[in-house]
Amino acid sequence: MEDIPKFQVQTKYDRRMLIIIGGILAFTAVIGLLFLLVDFAGALFLFGTTLFLALLFWIIVPRQYLIYHDRIVIRLGRPFSFGIGLENIRAVKLTKFDDTIAYTGLKFVTAFSDGVEIIRYKGWNMVITPEEPEMFLQQLEEALRILQVETNRV
Repeated sequence: MEDIPKFQVQTKYDRRMLIIIGGILAFTAVIGLLFLLVDFAGALFLFGTTLFLALLFWIIVPRQYLIYHDRIVIRLGRPFSFGIGLENIRAVKLTKFDDTIAYTGLKFVTAFSDGVEIIRYKGWNMVITPEEPEMFLQQLEEALRILQVETNRV
């Protein structure tokens, strides 16, 4: 069987979230520039911190969500990704804005908006913010139904 995603959707990016991330990077860079006048070693440290944070954001901020016949893949900054087997998913549901922001599990949230909660049998539950949460949820529920039918057939 070919390993082609049944459904893929981009991550929803909110302007406010991008401003927060950009603000953090800009803050450390500007403080580093100011330190150039006072402490060169401190300035180098802050520039290094800015680069480290930029790399960290690149690695951990989701880019795309893919649904395969047996798993969901959360594609992060290349070459990183995170997979969840469909057999490990107990339930999925839409979450409202408040639940998305104040979530206690893993948060792959890139927007201040509604998201999709994935409740797992093993491991931490998570919330994600696909660009089209309703469509993503519908496709994921369909993939879970197909897996359940295939599992019962065996």
